Amino acid sequence: MRSTAKLQARGFSAVEILLSFLLILALSAVVVPTGRRTIERSGVSRAEEGCRAIAEGLIEFVADTGSLPGGDRAPRCWTWLRGPGADCAFEVFPEGRVAELDWILVEDGTRIGERWGGPYVEGLQSDPWGRRYVVLLEGRGDDRGARRRVWVLSAGPDGVIETRPEDSRTVGDDLGLALDL
Repeated sequence: MRSTAKLQARGFSAVEILLSFLLILALSAVVVPTGRRTIERSGVSRAEEGCRAIAEGLIEFVADTGSLPGGDRAPRCWTWLRGPGADCAFEVFPEGRVAELDWILVEDGTRIGERWGGPYVEGLQSDPWGRRYVVLLEGRGDDRGARRRVWVLSAGPDGVIETRPEDSRTVGDDLGLALDL
């Protein structure tokens, strides 16, 4: 009998351990989803900031050079630009030429020369999910110098670009903004 009393005095009973485990489980059921939402919102905010920085860089590029990347030599179909990072999927793969954003916004890969006043973006990186930022350029109209719709996008958490150049707002969980340049 004495040895049983010593064991009970030194440790926890099975009921106490079970109650402690259930309490921890209940608390984690509340804390984990809240933490995930906070982390996801943080990623969304960072992606929106990245899109704004790229958009500002494109606006400055156009102001310095007088044209969007590809200029008047761009084909009637829209072209696209991509930043560093892993490839993202596209609901509809963009047609036309592709260029690296680094060539245009960070270094004078377009060989424009004196008109290039960059770098237009410092430290161009992938989006918060490790994927490329994408810039979709709508094909120019028949009028020389006509304004073009430009989407600066992050594929969002699902990694799929669903927005098309002709869309008036982002589609799915895409994050970004449209410019008419």
